[in-house]
Amino acid sequence: MTETALGDFKLSPAYDLLNSRIHMDDLDFALEQGLVPDPLKEGGIVGHFHRLGELAGLTEKQIARIVNQLTSKQEKVLGLIQASFLDEPRKRSYTQHYQGRINRLLRA
Repeated sequence: MTETALGDFKLSPAYDLLNSRIHMDDLDFALEQGLVPDPLKEGGIVGHFHRLGELAGLTEKQIARIVNQLTSKQEKVLGLIQASFLDEPRKRSYTQHYQGRINRLLRA
């Protein structure tokens, strides 16, 4: 996501799908304040994700479907990481960050 001049957020271009954490020390999901503003935060990353969905006007069913889409292809993602041109230390780092974020999203 990127922040506009008016302070709201929009989806960023596909190049942001890369895990920049293996190259620099960014925060969760590359947002300085996380997924939602501090006053609206509740329940850790899972709660933040659900609150973001609610703020975007999504139903619980839609939010659950998005979480499922983000978490259901883990083996495929891990295979792509291993097939990438990253060196072995970066592959391990990418895998650890990916698995950590997936685990945080799956915690209820």
